[in-house]
Amino acid sequence: MGMRGILGILFLCITLARGQSAPGVEFNDTAGEGKAMVQDLLTRVPAEDSEILGLIKIRPPGGRTIEVPVRMNIRVGTNGWRDIYETQPVSGIPGAILIIQHQGLKPNEYLYAQFEERPAEPKLRKLEGAAIFQPFAGSDFYIADLGLEFLHWPVQRIIRKNEMRKGRSCRVVESVNPDPRPGTYSRVLSWLDFETGNIIMAEGYDAQNEKLKVFSVTRISRSEGKAQLKEVEIRNDQTDSRTRLEFNLEIDD
Repeated sequence: MGMRGILGILFLCITLARGQSAPGVEFNDTAGEGKAMVQDLLTRVPAEDSEILGLIKIRPPGGRTIEVPVRMNIRVGTNGWRDIYETQPVSGIPGAILIIQHQGLKPNEYLYAQFEERPAEPKLRKLEGAAIFQPFAGSDFYIADLGLEFLHWPVQRIIRKNEMRKGRSCRVVESVNPDPRPGTYSRVLSWLDFETGNIIMAEGYDAQNEKLKVFSVTRISRSEGKAQLKEVEIRNDQTDSRTRLEFNLEIDD
């Protein structure tokens, strides 16, 4: 599928096997191995442009599931690439356009617009700081989640090695937020596959260090010997809400 951002780095490991989770070995990352692994992830660039249609399924606590169609584009440039997400207004949820400019090790740039009726030329505004920790299209995904903003925090360290998740041997990397304000994450734990270096799941903790959200792959498909990511999920442990992002159709350029 070739996607980066949350769709390509957080959930690119599509060779998952079913298996029991097992605790790993505690590790003191004095040599900066965690930071080196994260830098490798941030400098991976999509091979080509792509466009995918998907469906955001939002299940609020105690409520009925809301479905929001989404169009996702990747546009590769000379200095990085852009992830572009676009939705239309659905069930009282405003439409949205989000552009995330990835620039390798440099900070992400976020441009965002919401609308009740899509204008011909949406007025995008730049988001910075705590503003990127707002829901995208009424879902459990923060805008910061879609950009994997936690990988840009200065502290990235391995805290456990050889921990099993989804049948894969992983390193557990802790990303620490230098400015953990209310409504953001204080830290994120990521399980990086030992063989590929890709993140197969992650947990975000709030400013009080309580588990807030869990990200994971929930479905893949195989066709002609190739594995394709079909669904990812983010669950809010504190509100018991969850959002699933399904990939319905890939459009060839």
